[in-house]
Amino acid sequence: VRAQPEPSTKPLKQEPKAPAVPQPTLPWDQLPKFFDDLDRNDPNAALVILLAVKILVMTFLRVGSLTPAKWEEFDSKKEIWTIPADRMKTGKSHKVPLTQPIKDVLVRLHTFTGETDYVFFSPRGREYQHVHRDSLNAHLKKMGYKGLTTAHGFRPVSYTHLRAHETR
Repeated sequence: VRAQPEPSTKPLKQEPKAPAVPQPTLPWDQLPKFFDDLDRNDPNAALVILLAVKILVMTFLRVGSLTPAKWEEFDSKKEIWTIPADRMKTGKSHKVPLTQPIKDVLVRLHTFTGETDYVFFSPRGREYQHVHRDSLNAHLKKMGYKGLTTAHGFRPVSYTHLRAHETR
């Protein structure tokens, strides 16, 4: 009888990584219609979700960097939002300039969540005190954008638009 090698001593096989699949994304010229649909709010989403989507599109952030935002990260005097390194894929803190449209959304949010630690506070949160990252994609699907865009799909919109106009 031949002894089988100990499984823990076998070298691990390197499984090939699955090819990256780009997220569906809206063309730049469809953003006005998207914002109209978002404002109409046919799915009747909570205001915090709607405003989270607006800030997501205005900042092109990853959802995981956005939804746990805390009020203490915002410096209104310097007009900068500093996202801590532990929420950034790069592992480095990231500064987002607070444009007037972003500040307008934050003012609206503050009336609802300003007494909490989290900008996107969710009273229904079981796992987190803030809106769950999947809530934004769920809302986009309810809006009828399934297959057309995802929350992560907004990230390349500005880059693609700028690249298209770079040669003009």
